[in-house]
Amino acid sequence: MKNKDDLSTLSDKDKDKSGSILSNDDKDRFIYLSGNVDEDKAKDVIEKLLELQTADPLEEITMIINSGGGEIYSMFAITDMMDIMYAPIRTICLGSAMSAAAFIFVCGTKGLRFMTQHSSLMMHQVSGGAFGTTKDINVQVAEIKFLQEEMIKEVSKRSELSYEQIKELIDRDCFIRPQQAIDYGFCDGIIGRLS
Repeated sequence: MKNKDDLSTLSDKDKDKSGSILSNDDKDRFIYLSGNVDEDKAKDVIEKLLELQTADPLEEITMIINSGGGEIYSMFAITDMMDIMYAPIRTICLGSAMSAAAFIFVCGTKGLRFMTQHSSLMMHQVSGGAFGTTKDINVQVAEIKFLQEEMIKEVSKRSELSYEQIKELIDRDCFIRPQQAIDYGFCDGIIGRLS
């Protein structure tokens, strides 16, 4: 960490970096995902991803996540967009990434998924309600099962755990601390400083 006296010998760009965590250029490559993951939030995130892809298709993007989760279709909209981007996407869990937000975190570029010391992930089964006729309820139940299978397959692809291990892990709400997330292959490191 630079002390106050060091600022006199730094360039203007370095002064900006010493005075704040990020330079203005760095700030432009950040997306903040907080609150409920819904259609509006997905639209905002996807628009920002497209804007950053257009500005520089190969420059790393950082997504900082502190969210209790949300809707599964909105979650998949965000992660599908992340998957088709050329730019690597660093994900940082700050606070908590729960449910849909945990899945988005895990879908960051492998090697660039980080958690802060006291953050946590929470994963669980896909949940939803069903109403209507018996046949309609059966259709909705089949859709929930399909979405859960897709989610488990994607997490398994991006981690050290098998499909069956993940299925067992998420049978109930499962809180995962940083070191455990690293062991499972959901996270690549505990972040000490932003750079």
